[in-house]
Amino acid sequence: MVNYLNLAASLLIAAGFIWFVIATRKIAWKPMVIAEVAIAAGLSLVFGFLKIGQLPQGGSITLAILPVLVIAFRRGLVPGVVTGVLAGFLQMICDPFFVHPLQIALDYPFAWGALGLAGVVVKDTSRKKFVWIIGIATLIVVVGFISTFFIQSGTIVWDRYVMLAILVIFLGASLFISGNGFKGKIGAVALGSLGRFIFHFVSGVFFFAQYALPGYSVVGYVALYIFSHLFFEAILSAIVIIPLQRSSNLMEYQESDKVSV
Repeated sequence: MVNYLNLAASLLIAAGFIWFVIATRKIAWKPMVIAEVAIAAGLSLVFGFLKIGQLPQGGSITLAILPVLVIAFRRGLVPGVVTGVLAGFLQMICDPFFVHPLQIALDYPFAWGALGLAGVVVKDTSRKKFVWIIGIATLIVVVGFISTFFIQSGTIVWDRYVMLAILVIFLGASLFISGNGFKGKIGAVALGSLGRFIFHFVSGVFFFAQYALPGYSVVGYVALYIFSHLFFEAILSAIVIIPLQRSSNLMEYQESDKVSV
């Protein structure tokens, strides 16, 4: 079973890498865009050292995700993903937590790159598609949350409820991408955080099960552990975005020319 899970994770990483290569080729990487991406990735590393809280098996509460989100809002999905991937590599080099090659890929370039999903908020067409996807996903999760109770004949399986509740929180907040201005950015922060949560969760279930406390299931423990710092990072970043949104054009979308491939 473990071999099949490793194979599935490897295929997911391979598919993500292929998309990354194709998508980045469609962007006209002008000097200004490259400079912004590089500066944001560097700032993410710096902010990562300014820790508000630290968890024992990796993970901390910082503003490290904020520069990645800013690029996603300014330049869109692909530059946001690229910035996240670079920030993830920098975090991996300077503050590593290595267990397995797949864990490295999931916890660093992929989890951080997923923050770039926040960039869908800047394009109306992408935003509308994601609103439908998120809405359907939210409905499925809510139905799963309710049906779990009846399937278990009234017995509360706490880890499933915890996981489904966390997904509902992130998915529900992500629906705000349908709005404009600050409301849309709140949804984008939630969407990027959801993507990051999923990759960290998969990594945690695969490679950190031994850290689960006695009496706790792996799924419930990993979900709560990751949520305990990603949620507060998202809240903190959203709070900082408020004055940035009101006092400067830093959060305004800057059109980036496309090239054909």
